[in-house]
Amino acid sequence: MSINYLFDTNILIYLLNDRLAENLPNGRYGYSVITEIELLSFPALTATDAQIISNYLSDIVLLREA
Repeated sequence: MSINYLFDTNILIYLLNDRLAENLPNGRYGYSVITEIELLSFPALTATDAQIISNYLSDIVLLREA
């Protein structure tokens, strides 16, 4: 499965908080396991926040290998 763009943690944080300065281009997006770990390991993360993140990531391609 190919992707056009790879999300970094900071972009996903801005996206999830509706703080992007510009719309993302159309295309297929992916993220790494490291990004997932960084998003879900924030100490002040609530269960609701974790669910929102997990729901969003379920619609994006998880890159498991190089």
